[in-house]
Amino acid sequence: MESPMIRRVVTTIKDNGKSSILQDMSIQNVQAPLPDIMPDFKFYNIWSTDVMPVNLKSDTDPTYNRYIPTQPLANGSMFRVVDYPPENQLMTLIKKMNTDELAAFEKSVGVKLILDGPHPFMHVTDSIDYGIVLEGEIFLVLDEDETLVKKGDIVIQKGTNHAWSNRSSSICRMAYVLLDGL
Repeated sequence: MESPMIRRVVTTIKDNGKSSILQDMSIQNVQAPLPDIMPDFKFYNIWSTDVMPVNLKSDTDPTYNRYIPTQPLANGSMFRVVDYPPENQLMTLIKKMNTDELAAFEKSVGVKLILDGPHPFMHVTDSIDYGIVLEGEIFLVLDEDETLVKKGDIVIQKGTNHAWSNRSSSICRMAYVLLDGL
């Protein structure tokens, strides 16, 4: 069952100094890194920044018609929702990938995988990530531990080697705010 689209409401301040709604629409920047294999694996790019402090007067949409990497840009932030389909099909596929196919997959998701870890999707981003499970359940896999997180649970992931493992039969939807880190 496909998850519903995500509505984004963006505010602004008009020239007269009054607050107003700039945009009210469904998310348009949706990345599907494996459309032929796992069409339900999707990144909904809500907003991103590439400088701190953020220019609050800019009405430019930073997600419009552009690729958004998994890691926020230097001095930046990212707000993204991810739909994780059950991983059984992908697990079988990744074990069969040759070097070129693996490199293409890593480029499509924007991270370098650490294949010799406890899970083939282990990766690290130089960011602090605030993740909230919106729908379903998923395992957070670390080098030495793992835990099942369910709807309403919150994960603060601080630049650690990790993977997300959806061992259920339903999509897990998570919301993330990522901030560039050292």
